[in-house]
Amino acid sequence: MEGIAAVALLIAMLTYFEMNRLRKRLERQQAQWETLCREMGRTDLLEPAFPPEVLEQVRQYKAQGKTTEAIRCLRRAGDFSLAEAKAYLDKL
Repeated sequence: MEGIAAVALLIAMLTYFEMNRLRKRLERQQAQWETLCREMGRTDLLEPAFPPEVLEQVRQYKAQGKTTEAIRCLRRAGDFSLAEAKAYLDKL
């Protein structure tokens, strides 16, 4: 029984370290992508692409003063944190 627990702990640790390594690699690649887009003058590629109907719904919520609903809509449509959705809404 102790052997199974030790193996499970080892697998969990290896998984954690691998995921951490991949997260760091993804962050580096994201930074490189952002640098390339800025150097090429294509900052539009850094903005998330939402379907037109989602943007229309968000704009309607914003016009009606329903900020919370607009933020919820953005978070459902994209992988945004609360702060990211609020910042995106402020730009619209």
